[in-house]
Amino acid sequence: MKARALLPLLLVSAISFAANVSDPVALRFKVAEGQSTTYRFDLQMGNAAFAVKVSATLTERIAKVNADQSVDFVGELRKGKMELGGDVTDASDADTKFTYNGKGSMTKMDIGTPGEDDISGMVLNLRAAASVVFPDKPVNVGESWTAAFKSPEVKGAEPESSEATNLKYTFVAQEKVAGADTAKITIVEDGPSADGTITATTWVDVATGLPIRMELKMADPEIKDETRLRVTMESVAN
Repeated sequence: MKARALLPLLLVSAISFAANVSDPVALRFKVAEGQSTTYRFDLQMGNAAFAVKVSATLTERIAKVNADQSVDFVGELRKGKMELGGDVTDASDADTKFTYNGKGSMTKMDIGTPGEDDISGMVLNLRAAASVVFPDKPVNVGESWTAAFKSPEVKGAEPESSEATNLKYTFVAQEKVAGADTAKITIVEDGPSADGTITATTWVDVATGLPIRMELKMADPEIKDETRLRVTMESVAN
């Protein structure tokens, strides 16, 4: 092939390469009071013999952005359903409050007095587990960082004595989700005790620092018919 014929191919390759190279992304909260997001929450847990399904909508509104960059949220959990072994019941509506620090970790929650069929504590704890702790500096696709995760304090409950869990976050791709430019980030346990049974993937809106979609899975690959957990939480139109 002549050099002149190769020139268009080289130009296309150069343009394609440039399109895939992006500037580092700074992940942090960039939100305003009154801003709201509604999520659809779905949980499936169980095995072939017995399955549990939970669904609900969670509308979060930013109540206050504090001077230390922490953010106070109020949440409304509605349209909850629970299915146990084929029997479906309605879950109680719940109004909640929770706070994220400026690094992206949920530090405390207030779920009031839970009703008999209340699922708000479960939903918020799973949301906290799949949240992304922001890195100290802008990151490029392919970069990883670690942070300690600890369950948030629950108002009116005894403090948990469990130690923090080290988690590894990896920025694996930039993707467009629900019209937003997102950073796709995987989350796995880090350290000698990590066994890979719990994994999460979260798509963070680069413009706000809020999640657009979360997926959390728990399963032991060595056991074919064991209890498995799969959770998704995805933003929907308000």
